[in-house]
Amino acid sequence: MHSPQRHTHRIIPKTLAASLAIALGLIAAPAYAADTVYNTGDKEVGTAQPKNMGHRLQDVRDWSPETDPYAPFLRADVPLQKRIDHDPTTQADPNLDGKAEIMLMQGDYGNSFFDNFRANNDANQHTLQFWQYADYWSPWHGSASVGTPRALYDPKTSKWQQRGFEFGIVDIPNPAWTNAAHRNGVKSIATIYFDPAFRPALTYREAFEKDKDSKEYRIAKQLVEMAKYYGYDGYFLNEEEGNLGSESEELRPLMQYLTRQGLYTQWYSNIGANWDSHKEKWTGLGDDKVMDSVFLNYRWNSSSAKGIAEKAKEKGYDPHKRVFFGVEANQAQLTNKHTTAKDIPGLYTSTDNHSPTASIALFTPSDYYHRGLDDDFKNISDPTNPVHQRDGFQWMVDARQRLYFSGGAKNPAKAEFGSKAKIDDVTSSSQMEWGGVADFVPARSVIRGNSFSTNFNIGRGLQWWSRGQLTSSEQWANMDSQSILPSWQWWVESEDSNVSLTADWDLGDTEKRFAKDGRTEVPLPFKAIGAYDGGSSLAIHGSSSKPATLNLFKTHVNITDKSQLNLVTQQASSSTAKVSLVVQFADSKEEIIPVTNILRGTWNISNVDLSKFAGKTATSIGLRFEDAKDYQLNLGSLSLTSGAGKPDAPSGVKIDRVYDDGQLVLSWDKAEYGDVVNYRVTALEETGESHLYEGFSHLVYVKKAPIGKVTYRVQAVGADGQFSDPVDIPVDMTKAPRGLAVASREVAEVSVAANKIKGTEALRTVAEGKESLTVSWDGSQISDDDPCLVVAHLQHRESGQLNDFSSVVPCASGKATVSIPVREGYPVDVTVRPQSLSYGVSVRADSADSLARPLPDSDLKIEGGKYRFFNPSTTDWAGLEVNWRDKDGKETAKTVHLRGDTIKSQWESHPKSDSIVQWRELPAQEGIFVTKLTDTAGNVTTQEWTIKDGALVSVVSDQKEAKPTMADIYSPGYEPVSLKQGEEKRVSLQYAKLLALPEGTTFTAREMPAFASVDKTSGDLILAGDAKPGHYQGTIDVVYTDGSRDVALVTFVVDKAEMAPTPGPSDPSPAPKPTPTPEKPKSVHETRHKTKENNLAKTGISIGGIGLIAVGLIAAGGAIRRSR
Repeated sequence: MHSPQRHTHRIIPKTLAASLAIALGLIAAPAYAADTVYNTGDKEVGTAQPKNMGHRLQDVRDWSPETDPYAPFLRADVPLQKRIDHDPTTQADPNLDGKAEIMLMQGDYGNSFFDNFRANNDANQHTLQFWQYADYWSPWHGSASVGTPRALYDPKTSKWQQRGFEFGIVDIPNPAWTNAAHRNGVKSIATIYFDPAFRPALTYREAFEKDKDSKEYRIAKQLVEMAKYYGYDGYFLNEEEGNLGSESEELRPLMQYLTRQGLYTQWYSNIGANWDSHKEKWTGLGDDKVMDSVFLNYRWNSSSAKGIAEKAKEKGYDPHKRVFFGVEANQAQLTNKHTTAKDIPGLYTSTDNHSPTASIALFTPSDYYHRGLDDDFKNISDPTNPVHQRDGFQWMVDARQRLYFSGGAKNPAKAEFGSKAKIDDVTSSSQMEWGGVADFVPARSVIRGNSFSTNFNIGRGLQWWSRGQLTSSEQWANMDSQSILPSWQWWVESEDSNVSLTADWDLGDTEKRFAKDGRTEVPLPFKAIGAYDGGSSLAIHGSSSKPATLNLFKTHVNITDKSQLNLVTQQASSSTAKVSLVVQFADSKEEIIPVTNILRGTWNISNVDLSKFAGKTATSIGLRFEDAKDYQLNLGSLSLTSGAGKPDAPSGVKIDRVYDDGQLVLSWDKAEYGDVVNYRVTALEETGESHLYEGFSHLVYVKKAPIGKVTYRVQAVGADGQFSDPVDIPVDMTKAPRGLAVASREVAEVSVAANKIKGTEALRTVAEGKESLTVSWDGSQISDDDPCLVVAHLQHRESGQLNDFSSVVPCASGKATVSIPVREGYPVDVTVRPQSLSYGVSVRADSADSLARPLPDSDLKIEGGKYRFFNPSTTDWAGLEVNWRDKDGKETAKTVHLRGDTIKSQWESHPKSDSIVQWRELPAQEGIFVTKLTDTAGNVTTQEWTIKDGALVSVVSDQKEAKPTMADIYSPGYEPVSLKQGEEKRVSLQYAKLLALPEGTTFTAREMPAFASVDKTSGDLILAGDAKPGHYQGTIDVVYTDGSRDVALVTFVVDKAEMAPTPGPSDPSPAPKPTPTPEKPKSVHETRHKTKENNLAKTGISIGGIGLIAVGLIAAGGAIRRSR
């Protein structure tokens, strides 16, 4: 977003505005916030690991779940939960009215431009722990567009002014974060960002193509479909190309369409912070409503704030719903270095009542409290190993996050601006000036009904425990598994003015904490014992000479005659204290109930019977401590049960794919959220249980799973924390092929005109060969006579395309070459399955790429004697050269475009190529544009665009994609058939146990001996018992579902039946030999298939398509699922 004070990698600083800001004293030294770099080594994303990518408008226009990378894995399944009503009697500050809404716009795990995973084996990730203070979350992140090579990003040299690679326009929220937001009643909002400085060659002008039939904007319709599919709630528009001026006018009906479809919409105003006709035009009232709200830029101040809100209200706009005052949180830090942070009290209703008179948008606070560690501690920072991604520094991130939201006292009841709290242990500043979000926003909650549970799981950990037992020693981050966390951190009430009782997250005894110098170890303020269930427990520790209450959860739960509150606790200190449960009821009566069964050194469950309060509504839950001196109690789990049974076991559980390196994909039928709130996946081996996943999803990727002799277990988890009966799938991979490898080549660089495009690693790694793929494996543990089916499944292909290609070879050969008659490269899963097993093992690679996909006609626009090429629709394009050939045949170079190249000579950036978005004069009314498109695999496609009378009349390309038919890639056939005279027999297609032709394929006998016929649907040969000895041939016509045709040949040998000895003067006369049917001349098509059949013994059958029997896809109970 534009801010004259803002200098980061996706913010436009206007030179004049910035100069004025400095002159007016609006900024100090700018905060840059280090980039979150992609993981390497053991933490690097897996070859098949799902990750978010940015989307250009071309990608949005062409979007489908089939083609968008990893789309099925990027869906958020938790529905938005309803929050309970505001109740001031339960709040830390009862004066707050809770009317103001908060837009929290910041990163997710960080701001990684590449490899933005859903979950990973890395605990050094940001996990938001204060959802209760937000109403909307929008990822201000930036993701490289689909097809952009990671190699183009070098953390050592990358500057925010010019990255050297292309970002997407649309950034969809990380689905794990959407799930966490929805669990807490927070809407998850995607971003749409137009910016010629940081999104060069990507313009809003490409958004206005309309559907020919409905006349609706294609882009808008697709944006609605994407939101529905991925499960997020709306769009934030940041338009810094035309600043929503006259040239941007057509964005109004487009955004209005999104709003009318029920999506939440907010826009950033780059033109003043006052309330004026421009704000009204783009926000709108009633039937003229365009967007739900506006994010005011940072030019407001404490003296103007209330007047702006009041004017909006006078015009009919509810300032609590429609007007969000922007706060530059990263620049402000915790010391109010930016005026928008310092001036928030100017919005307060009064000195005593800190309820804001309008809503507030907090812009990138995590850029400071998370990634800003590298700004604060520059002496130990390294762009390739940022401080915020190192072991031993996440405790600082948590502490800074708590300061930002709870205030300097780390107690929301004491949040205040100008507290002067000491913060030099975790920042480069000495004292706190920022008041904390809790100073003006009360905590929100979704805890309602009669059941609830939490394991105090913050969404990352150094280990994992399952019901007190360590089940993983590996780091992890996964916001899907984050619990509902305490409503207040840490609201402690006591008459002891020196009370030190507080709380912290206990991640176990492997946690180390380092000081600001990066070397000195900081002792933990508590004894680390780890979690009960998950990666963290709540360590309550300290002293209080008088009773102290730790308020935990704001609730609105109904107590029944079967209600019971269950606490899993462990005393970690040698000292003891009296512990009681504190329950506040809606009638304002507080009940204090002793908690018994607290044991030292071991987890134990205390069940508190609440049935005597049946009919009441509990509005808050806390713990009271008396006589606490150097006391520590860890709370591992808290749940409210009401006598409901455990949830049903998951149905439809199956293993979709097992990879040779331990990657695993599982799926099941999803239950309604509420009946089930999580699923847990574990692996059972002889050595014990291993945790693999927890979250609410129905399609799960696991990066590291044991794949020997193992049982995978899936259980549903109910709202009250009860587990369902398990569903187990045993797998023995010890007899499967191992060591799978696809023969591949690296593309180190490509050339576009005089430009060399290369990076820190290979641009691409693709399979060797052309329209084929060779895979090898170790088959030493497989029987020598066992055939192996090898299937190459292309990912992200358009609907209706053939995606499966295969070969059958002897397993002992350890190698197969699969024909893939597709020139464009795609991610590919190659699976090898022996016939003796019901599953196979896979490896992820990229198929061979020999085609730069030609540009569609729509990528050139001619209008009013001018032309421009749009950003190429081809997702893996690297560069475009445009020449002009006049009618005399003379060719002249016009422009060269490099993907992601800057278009502005500023901020030490120098364009290497021309702006593709610029309109240019048409060279003549007649001639030919000659374009050369280069992709990231080094392929070049030349196209000729013929212009007549100033209009495009035709486009001819020298390259095109093959579209294989089923007949091109299938070769049905039969083993030679032997039978004895008088024998009846049914013979299936060769390798029918391993594969099947597409459902709907038909078989018709063209020429067959009289004793043989063919089953029309299965292709089985049906042999009657009246065959006479001899040699025969048959021909069968095969028709596939796409209309293509094939021919299958079969040979028969009928042996003379053995006659039992019979008495008589002489042997019977021999039967006459049958006359073979003369062969007719074969067509070219028949000859081709005969040749393939004859080659089978040497190379194996080559087949592919939709009808393959699945390889490596295991259904529950051992059934095999058909692949798509």
